[in-house]
Amino acid sequence: MIRKEKPYAFFYVSEVWIRDDLTSEEHELNKTRLGRAEISKRVREGRILAPSESPKRREGILIIGGTGTFRVSLEQKFHREPGKIVFDSHPEIREGEVGDSLVDWDDNAENNPSRLLTPAPAGGRIIHFDQPGFDIWIPEGWKMDWDPNSTDPQRTPIWHRDKDPHGAVRIRVYNNKPIPGKSRDVLEEAREEARKRREINDVSSVELDGRRPFPFINWIQEMSDSKQARPRTFHAFKVFDAKGSMLIAFDYFSDTEPSVVREELASAKEIANRIVRL
Repeated sequence: MIRKEKPYAFFYVSEVWIRDDLTSEEHELNKTRLGRAEISKRVREGRILAPSESPKRREGILIIGGTGTFRVSLEQKFHREPGKIVFDSHPEIREGEVGDSLVDWDDNAENNPSRLLTPAPAGGRIIHFDQPGFDIWIPEGWKMDWDPNSTDPQRTPIWHRDKDPHGAVRIRVYNNKPIPGKSRDVLEEAREEARKRREINDVSSVELDGRRPFPFINWIQEMSDSKQARPRTFHAFKVFDAKGSMLIAFDYFSDTEPSVVREELASAKEIANRIVRL
């Protein structure tokens, strides 16, 4: 195995078995990362055959390459004839996300819980949580921890940079109860919350982005109480969707120089941009 820390770009090639008997439903699932995760789950549960076990399996070459957080894969089927290898039709090319790679396919919380507490590799890592139901992208060099500690029964997960952290990300998921016969206007809900935030003391820089598929508001809030020796600053990002909303907040001591937390804050905003409700 050849290793290099923080490469600018990479690619790797592998021979694979490809199922040639996917149902129409499985074809649709295979188009998305969450769908492919569902197929992998069915294979583990024995509900469908793995490619290597399928009587209609095909040989193929899989090439995966990437740079930063971008991934692209190419899948080429082939068959063997006496003395030569013949490529079949055209290769299938697919854009993906960090986490859509061979090295991550078996990297799930059920199989390896310790990975949650280790720094994410180059390009970051996507972690799936069934409860309360979201996928979170963890930037390179960040990891998960517990607040206040790992043994407290009321502990909650936080995410922070592994080396020299100045703050941490916390996430809260809000589910709205559906009202029979009434549809929700998520953009109007975001506008109303932005209006209310602007009326709160110690809240500043409230912004609303309604051009996204899901409305997104962010603000800055200063927090202090008698239990804290030093006041803290929260940079909050809230995403509104069909089920409710998700709040992603990065907090740090208010007397920290802004330039010191600039890089961590940029990562926190990217976490908010990439979070996916299940």
